[in-house]
Amino acid sequence: MRQASQTTQERTALYRLYDAEHDLLYIGISRKPDERFKAHDHTHPWWHLVKYVDLTWFECFTAASQAEKGAQLSERPPYNGMGHTGLGWDIPALRYDDTADRADIRQRLLAELKSGLHLPGKRLWPFSVSREYGYSRNSTHSAMGELAQKRFLEPSGRTFIVPARWAYAVRRRERSH
Repeated sequence: MRQASQTTQERTALYRLYDAEHDLLYIGISRKPDERFKAHDHTHPWWHLVKYVDLTWFECFTAASQAEKGAQLSERPPYNGMGHTGLGWDIPALRYDDTADRADIRQRLLAELKSGLHLPGKRLWPFSVSREYGYSRNSTHSAMGELAQKRFLEPSGRTFIVPARWAYAVRRRERSH
């Protein structure tokens, strides 16, 4: 196990996340930004808006943390939640409403199921579907969970299985080709 002093002395990146128009979305710090970005993809429905990343490396966590607080206060990124409290920042963090995203994911996936594109028993990974559709993994997983509640998919751990009920769609697709 690491000593606290060792952890605070590690190189740490300050990162800024931007959308396609180069508007700032979020500011954070991490010793392992790539791993942190995967976590953001999993937990933040706005993640698919991120198109550009700017990294600035600091020699230690303490320096990065101080720079993060200053950047959040002066730049006020809309999706930072934690930085809003205690900094004299009276603007609440934005909450991305992914209702339309989830509806589009459900509609597209249901159309694929009805067309027979996915064979019964096929495992669908939210990560893969999110990449294909261009939405966050969080929104995609939620939409697939909503389809599972209606028994259009079967939940299986972190994935979903195409149930046997879609066999007719596959047969219909095979006959039409």
